Amino acid sequence: MIDDLLNLQRLESGADPSDRSPVQLQAWLAAIVEPFIYRSQAAQQSLRLDLPSDLPVFLIDLEMLKRIVTELVNNACKYTPAGHEITLRLRLTPDWLVLSVSNTGIEIPKDALPRLFEKFYRVPDAAVAQQTGTGLGLALVQQLVKRLEGRIRVTSQQNLTTLTVDLPRLEAEDSPNDSRFYYSRMSARSVRDRGLSASRFELFDSTYQAALAPTSSAWVSRHI
Repeated sequence: MIDDLLNLQRLESGADPSDRSPVQLQAWLAAIVEPFIYRSQAAQQSLRLDLPSDLPVFLIDLEMLKRIVTELVNNACKYTPAGHEITLRLRLTPDWLVLSVSNTGIEIPKDALPRLFEKFYRVPDAAVAQQTGTGLGLALVQQLVKRLEGRIRVTSQQNLTTLTVDLPRLEAEDSPNDSRFYYSRMSARSVRDRGLSASRFELFDSTYQAALAPTSSAWVSRHI
């Protein structure tokens, strides 16, 4: 909790400037989500990654984005009941990179939605009360999104809760030979080699989807 409070204070004071680097988000997001695949499998949840296949290279602060994605997926894993689905989705608009994490099987009361990003706030629900946490995760996410000049919103209805982050669409002009340019060269095969053994990547039209495989062996249908 102390570390989270210190991080939050630094963000609120503007002490942590952003440091943008070029990144290919398909492989980068897959690597970030990897630990949660095993966790969701153990909890009998389904974790799905839904990304366009032709994403350009973006400029973004990777440390800040990693914390945002990790907090949102971690929250979803905490509160999603067994047998339900978690989806990390990425979409593009002309001005925004739109990242959302949604989970089925839980609905947040309307009067609680405006308070979700308050420090230490916990939804007054029996299922939520059983989960441990500092109550600072979403407050940190909100400040990180602000630092990246983005916006965050939440919807919850009909047993579907979605947290959506809009980040400015900044495409990299750097050459792929730039020494900072790491994940752009990571192929589907190398993602598999990193140990995504509990997931599978399938190509449907123009969208990648990652879902739990029926067996522990992995297969990758697209090789670059």
